[in-house]
Amino acid sequence: MRKTKKIKIDDREIIVKELTVRELLSFVEDGESVSLDTLGELLEVATEGLGMSTVKEMTPSEIKQVWDAFREVNSVFFDTAKALGMGEAVAEVKKSLVSDFSKLLASS
Repeated sequence: MRKTKKIKIDDREIIVKELTVRELLSFVEDGESVSLDTLGELLEVATEGLGMSTVKEMTPSEIKQVWDAFREVNSVFFDTAKALGMGEAVAEVKKSLVSDFSKLLASS
């Protein structure tokens, strides 16, 4: 059974879900960087109650809450990836997400 974590940001309840190996690997393997389109797809799969239009209205500290919940419910994947030497790929995904979030916030 997938892990989930409910977080509350202002009056919004967001459910962050553990992803399957197939879902996680598709985001790591699809390319060298993560585009805003890919980020939107990830949000659809990894959360309930959160889409790109909502993210555009969030503060960086609120986005960090979502990221922290995502890391928590997917901790086994991150630990396993690190143990298997996939840490660089995961780090690249995180770097791309941070970069894309920055661009998104700058444009809003």
